[in-house]
Amino acid sequence: MSTAIKPGAMVVALCSASLAGCQSSSHPTSAPAAASPEAHALARSMGETIARCWFGPGETAFARYIYSPEPNAVVPRVLIVRKDQPAERPVLVVEATGAATVSSYGPLLQTSNAARISADLNRWSKGNTSCN
Repeated sequence: MSTAIKPGAMVVALCSASLAGCQSSSHPTSAPAAASPEAHALARSMGETIARCWFGPGETAFARYIYSPEPNAVVPRVLIVRKDQPAERPVLVVEATGAATVSSYGPLLQTSNAARISADLNRWSKGNTSCN
């Protein structure tokens, strides 16, 4: 004696099997933790200081670039991108990770401006907003 499978039951079984196959056994990735209010304040300050010191009148070292402050992002940051390729990957990312802590990465740190960038970011993260 054979048992007939109803068409609707077959669709439900196939859908269930397909969904089960898509599930991952690894742990789900979580969104980055929201930064503290102090990190957001530091990002705002860094954005203002970067604008004044690296992109101010007479500054030539960063003339090929533009900056984009993102102080309200989950991880507040400032992006530096090439003027001629503004939609491309940033050449420098400066992220505020604490009240006086920043991290930076990108190919601009492999140029002749690397020492200046590092010194400026270190000084600015400690509250000294002078340009030199």
